[in-house]
Amino acid sequence: MKTVDNIAGGDRTKWDFFLNMPLVEFLNAVSFQIEKDRARTERLNTAAQSAKSAKDSTVYKIALLQEML
Repeated sequence: MKTVDNIAGGDRTKWDFFLNMPLVEFLNAVSFQIEKDRARTERLNTAAQSAKSAKDSTVYKIALLQEML
């Protein structure tokens, strides 16, 4: 159910849509979500690595905020 909740964006009203989806489409949606999460993690890690000082940590904070939107 965690996977369904993730691809539904935490919106319980969308669960039935994903639970009733044909298997191949569901697996494609899961694959897309995994890739999206991987890319997000990569962007945040890149921002964290470039933030070597307290001044640069602002860049990391901005990257975190952008990911939340």
